Amino acid sequence: MDVDVDFICEHGFPKPWVTCMECMYGPAATRPVPPREAPAPPRTAAKSGRMPTKASEGLPKLTGDRDMSYAVHDIGAHMKGPGNDWLFALSGLPRQLRAGGWVYLRSDGHLGARARVTGIGFREERVQQTGEPEDQGPGATIELDASTWEKTDHDLGELASSQRKGYRYLIACTDGSIRHLSASEPIPGDIDVDPPAKPSK
Repeated sequence: MDVDVDFICEHGFPKPWVTCMECMYGPAATRPVPPREAPAPPRTAAKSGRMPTKASEGLPKLTGDRDMSYAVHDIGAHMKGPGNDWLFALSGLPRQLRAGGWVYLRSDGHLGARARVTGIGFREERVQQTGEPEDQGPGATIELDASTWEKTDHDLGELASSQRKGYRYLIACTDGSIRHLSASEPIPGDIDVDPPAKPSK
């Protein structure tokens, strides 16, 4: 028999009624049949330079050529917490961030950890990693490969006062050092850039 989506059977079981053996083994005419759920709308093509505002919108690609640092309050919570595979896209699309590049966590004038970026995402639930576990609702995210987290030790020195908020761009070198760059500053030709991670298949 056809039932509403919030139907509770006579034995006290809500959807899914397959958990109620009495309903499932009863006559076919009395088995609860819920309405079909509408399929999720397909993603539309991403608009150039636009972050998604709903799940059906396309995701922009990372097209930059450098790595990035991101300001946080608690580095450890972002490395090991339940949401350690994403960050809020607080400052919009990180236009200079390269696909497969490094995202460093910045706190108290120090770069203390890094992980590889996998792309831009959209999540229906975004529970902040520090402070009260409050859901910030649906929105765009910077997606990370949680298996690549590693500690780093870079003192920002004089740059600390100007790098308190927002995205800051840099280049990770093969020897473990970093080179800070502005968004418009070209990458020097005399450094060995740490190659980006290969995209997962």
